[in-house]
Amino acid sequence: MIWLITVPVAWGVTQFAGGFLQRLGESTAENLATWIATAGSRAKDSHRENLVHVRFETPGGMVVSAYVPLAINSAAAVAELREALENLGPVAQFAGAMAAGEVPDVALSAFFYSADTWNLGWWASPGQVYISPWFSKNYPDPQRFLGHPALADVIEPSTPQQDLPLPPHESG
Repeated sequence: MIWLITVPVAWGVTQFAGGFLQRLGESTAENLATWIATAGSRAKDSHRENLVHVRFETPGGMVVSAYVPLAINSAAAVAELREALENLGPVAQFAGAMAAGEVPDVALSAFFYSADTWNLGWWASPGQVYISPWFSKNYPDPQRFLGHPALADVIEPSTPQQDLPLPPHESG
């Protein structure tokens, strides 16, 4: 199951600077994280992990996705989700840089939360795709989320064609 939270970049950059959950309101934030964990655990095939997808959309149509893999039946699921959402600031800043035109030609990008850090997964433009070394080593196993294996087992890292103003992330 994928839980989608869409954030317009004009609102997101300023709000995430102060912490998304703090701006959302402590009781509302707790309710959101608890509701996702509770609803996910009641879903059909609740043994599967869930993904929380925070989608930043720029006025020009560029998209920055931030994914939180979530073991929904884990006792720590609510705390893990709260931590990931609270630390979205660097991803929101990247989305702001995209909206400001500091990242030319990039149309889509994806970050994944792992080991208390947001990591670049990939970015794509109309003419090229970059897959980070981190993602090549750590991409989520579709079996965990979809109940069946990936169609291809190989994801090759690529070399970026331009420098991007990325938030801090693991390089490998």
